[in-house]
Amino acid sequence: GNEEDTEYFHDKFRGKYKSKALAIIPKVTGTISFLCSLLLASYILSSSKRRSSVFGRIMVGLSISDMFSSAMWFLSTWPMPTNSWLHWGTAGTTQTCSAQGFFLQLGLCTATCYQATLLLYYFLTIVKQSRESQIKKWEIFFHVVPCSAGLGTSIAGLVLKLYNPSSRGSVCWISEYPAYCSKSLSCDRGQNAIMYQWWFLYVFVCLTFIWLIVAMSTIFHKVRGVEKKARRFSHESGNSKDVAMQALFFTISYAIPWIWAPIKAGIDTADIIFTNPNADDAVIALSIVNVIVFPLQGFFNFLVYLRPRYAQVHEWLANTRVVVAVRNCLKMKKSSSEKQSGNVTSYEGNQTDVEMK
Repeated sequence: GNEEDTEYFHDKFRGKYKSKALAIIPKVTGTISFLCSLLLASYILSSSKRRSSVFGRIMVGLSISDMFSSAMWFLSTWPMPTNSWLHWGTAGTTQTCSAQGFFLQLGLCTATCYQATLLLYYFLTIVKQSRESQIKKWEIFFHVVPCSAGLGTSIAGLVLKLYNPSSRGSVCWISEYPAYCSKSLSCDRGQNAIMYQWWFLYVFVCLTFIWLIVAMSTIFHKVRGVEKKARRFSHESGNSKDVAMQALFFTISYAIPWIWAPIKAGIDTADIIFTNPNADDAVIALSIVNVIVFPLQGFFNFLVYLRPRYAQVHEWLANTRVVVAVRNCLKMKKSSSEKQSGNVTSYEGNQTDVEMK
């Protein structure tokens, strides 16, 4: 019957476009990123010294932002309406899809702005040689701007009904619905979605990349000058180079996930998909790479933060309540086993004495 034919077509379509993989993979990568961001924020907040620094509070803001987006990646296709036949594992409604899109946009936009703020902190510290007390005077803007940008664009997307199942993705975000409806000019929701994707997120990403390039170039130029002066006068150059390298690693950790998403977004349009047969395969490959790499932003930030502080973080983890509790349970279990083993040995020895008598 027609229903069987339709279901057969849907299954073939989902198989071709790797819908099952696109639904499952981000649950794994999103969970890893969420846990890493949670660990990073907990580590900073657990010390009055770390949480009192401007850098520490920026990292907490960045980590919390990533936790929002990572949680939405973990949910993947679950919040999508059940009639979204393009996707596998749907179990939600239009409202749950809109909620997922709201928090994903909030996390992505806020984290992008916090990344720019983080490089601004390094720029002020190395290039302008500003003291911590001077930077603290302006710190409120380091948090107000990212939070305002994220919250403002998220609310606007909700009002404009922009959050819908992405055409070939794993989450609800700014998308036209039904998929590729702009070709027929009859979208139910998400009209002009591509334009809003750029205005609500990709413009922030592009500006952040430009700022990262300018800031890193200026930072390394400054460090090179400091090192030349130090060699000339046979002085130590301090830790400017180490700080600059840490800033570079944070920049790379931000750039790696963002390489794929804009390329996929640029190709996955109705005009290109329906006119270029090779574009379809490219979008499938980019979609798989994107759901592997993109949700791992928190994981990359954690690795970079951990790099110069491995011993400190390792000691903190070893002394956290959960780890201590697990360690104590294992010790108690081992002690109980040894005691029980000793009792059995003692009992067997007594039995042997009885038999000998």
